[in-house]
Amino acid sequence: MVSQSPVTSSASTLSSRRSSLLVLHEKSYSCNSKTAAERRQARDRALERYRDKRTRRSFANRVKYTLRASAAQFKPRVRGRFVSKANMHLYLKYGDQYMDHIGEAE
Repeated sequence: MVSQSPVTSSASTLSSRRSSLLVLHEKSYSCNSKTAAERRQARDRALERYRDKRTRRSFANRVKYTLRASAAQFKPRVRGRFVSKANMHLYLKYGDQYMDHIGEAE
């Protein structure tokens, strides 16, 4: 009875794994059916689409919600910040020191 040595069996297993990996590696490249010219045309189209979108970019401020913008126009503000009507009353009475008088009863 001939027994296989552990070295021989592991070597054959290793070679079979290598061959299966090579087959998988070749399949991953063979699934791309586009030619080089087709890939180049697709890339040119994508670049043209990117350049076109880049020219149409707009960084200007625009109002997304007109109702909120119109409501904000009529709210009282102190130094650009919204304040309640009670605090606005204190601001008109005391000026910039109105924060010291917020706890006062009206």
